[in-house]
Amino acid sequence: FHVPATRATAAQENRITLGAARYASEEAAVLVHYAIALVEYTRICQPLRLTKERVDKLKQELYEAEQKQIERENEIQRLKLVEQTLQNADSNEEDNRLVDISQYTMDDLPRLENQLAEAQKRFDTAAVEKNKLKKEYE
Repeated sequence: FHVPATRATAAQENRITLGAARYASEEAAVLVHYAIALVEYTRICQPLRLTKERVDKLKQELYEAEQKQIERENEIQRLKLVEQTLQNADSNEEDNRLVDISQYTMDDLPRLENQLAEAQKRFDTAAVEKNKLKKEYE
């Protein structure tokens, strides 16, 4: 039995075979399963992703808050040290603001001038330090 080699007609080209229909339906089923899996993944994983992003953001905020707290504690410690130093300096110096000048003579003048110059130097140093600390604090 011999089948002549002829070209298929237009009607025969538009037909689908049973094998082709079977493979096409399997491919369609795979595509449907893929779409379902994609929807389920998105539905399940999007809240997870959003939650992870929120957790990361909260961790960053916590880290920044801890850094600010450490900076505040360091600033408080530094200010306490400065205050302690100033209190020690005040307690070590004699209070010469109220002095009875009737007890002094002309012989005491050079000594008093030296004390005045020394007090002026300490005042100038303290003023410079104060301005430096003020600039540092700002």
